[in-house]
Amino acid sequence: MPAVIAATALAGAAAAKFVVVPRLAAPARTAAAPAKPTERAKLFRLDGLVVNPAGSQGTRFLMATVVVESPHDSLTAQLEAHEVEARDRVTTLLGAQSLDLLVAANARDSVRHLVAGALAPLLPPGTVLHVYLPQFVIQ
Repeated sequence: MPAVIAATALAGAAAAKFVVVPRLAAPARTAAAPAKPTERAKLFRLDGLVVNPAGSQGTRFLMATVVVESPHDSLTAQLEAHEVEARDRVTTLLGAQSLDLLVAANARDSVRHLVAGALAPLLPPGTVLHVYLPQFVIQ
């Protein structure tokens, strides 16, 4: 009886090693195949924006970073050429927002839309911008 148990265990281990494991590992190998290189997004970044929200009397501040993704190098170049104006437009916009609006549950979405609208005059009509707020801290 012990010989039958040992032989069955050996057969099971061999089947697992040569049949089951290769089938499980095959999808992992195909998933690990290198992806095709894709075109990098063109990003325009405004770092270190610090403003006092409207009505805070200087007791609170918002620290933010705004990143704008554009589909074309030319649009990013236009924003870079107007960086000072873009920074002024965004800081003015953020400073005009009330603290209540900035701490609301959907504040980031609202601010994204407002920033896109503030930067729109710097670009050709109909340009669609994707605005991201990787840093948005209210103290």
